[in-house]
Amino acid sequence: MTKLKLTPLLEETCTEEEVKSNFASYFRIKPEMRNDIDLYTPQVFFEFKFDKNLQIPSVRARCFAQAMYYARNLKFGLHGETRPPTNFISAVTRKFAVTLPFEIFDEYYSDQKIFDWDLEASNPCKKLVAALASFKPLRECIIYDFSDANSHDAFVSQIRAILADTCPPAAKISISEINFQAAFDSWNKKIGFKLPAD
Repeated sequence: MTKLKLTPLLEETCTEEEVKSNFASYFRIKPEMRNDIDLYTPQVFFEFKFDKNLQIPSVRARCFAQAMYYARNLKFGLHGETRPPTNFISAVTRKFAVTLPFEIFDEYYSDQKIFDWDLEASNPCKKLVAALASFKPLRECIIYDFSDANSHDAFVSQIRAILADTCPPAAKISISEINFQAAFDSWNKKIGFKLPAD
């Protein structure tokens, strides 16, 4: 059993930012929040909400739809994003959490035509939300309830195990027509100077 519980730290929060801050402090995660990702580690990135009920499938789908915009940035190196995709995505509120493998969402954040990626992540594409609402792994996932001691401890153990993984995914960026120039510029900056000039 965990001596210091995450639950009371989250219960005392009044905003999403406080949920994020107390969560990061509890797991001793140094805040890494560039490009609007709430909290990033090489193993998992977290999407925080204050008081959303992740037990409701449509709420869960909207939360993960927002995360898909950031997942897309990681995959394609968009908006100056140079960090590799993580192994997991975790949505966390002051009362609930859901953690799923990053790779199972590939067909969603890799799509370039069906979903509208020009929208703000905070107002995700309705087609994307609807698609995720019917996505079986998200519909049938484990919802960790922090008011239940066993559920709380299972979540804490899961996150600690994930964070202890010292083999995060390789820094691969999928190159497409939408990020070709950014990918080339990144490559050129890192190794281009080592090549002989003609």
